[in-house]
Amino acid sequence: MVKPDRERYVWLYCSSLEDKQRYRDLAKSSGIPLSKFLLGLIEDQLAQRDKSENGPDIAEELESLRDEMKTTRNELRLRNLVIQKYEADIMKFKAEPFLDTSFAGKRKFEPEIIQLIKKSGSISTSNLMAMLGVDAKDTDAVDALSEQLEALESYGLIELNSLGWTWLR
Repeated sequence: MVKPDRERYVWLYCSSLEDKQRYRDLAKSSGIPLSKFLLGLIEDQLAQRDKSENGPDIAEELESLRDEMKTTRNELRLRNLVIQKYEADIMKFKAEPFLDTSFAGKRKFEPEIIQLIKKSGSISTSNLMAMLGVDAKDTDAVDALSEQLEALESYGLIELNSLGWTWLR
């Protein structure tokens, strides 16, 4: 058995016998000796004080990070809008030969259309438009896609059936 070290003792004077009994009852219901129960309360209080002293720094840092995240999200949203605009412009540029009824010469099909139809086996026009990023409100882009699909169909490469556009060769 370990011999107690008298230098480590702390004497606690309770304000009343009822308080002392209440502390004993709480310690007993927690299943620990009164001294460990009281030391635990002291340690908890010290930890709370340390946390409250560091709290403002953490709160300020958190607020700063939230502001930075909001700014970054806004920048990302703007960049995505610019990218979408550029992609729409590229698609219109590539589609010009299919929109010009008086066009003479070779027309280059959008390889992505052919790849998507081949890969999927059958694909509806709406799914194809979604995968290509064609806005249904953009009549030029929709017309250009329709012209390419009809040309591929006239060459016997695809057909429109109940499943959608199907690759034949």
